[in-house]
Amino acid sequence: MVPAQRCDLSFHNAEVRVYAVITLPAVPLSRLIMIFLQSDFNFMYGALLQSVALTSFY
Repeated sequence: MVPAQRCDLSFHNAEVRVYAVITLPAVPLSRLIMIFLQSDFNFMYGALLQSVALTSFY
C-alpha cells in the first residue's frame, strides 16, 4: 500500500495561493450580486460567478 501524500495548506503552496486569490473572493462578490442586483435572475448570476471562478481554478 502506498502511503498518502501530505498536503501543505499554507501560502507556500502555489495551489493554495491561486485558490485564495480566485475562488474565495468570488463567494462574497456573488453574495453582493444576489443582494443588490435588481434582476429576476440574480441567483443565477451569483451561481454563474462562483462556477466560473471554480472552473478557472481547476
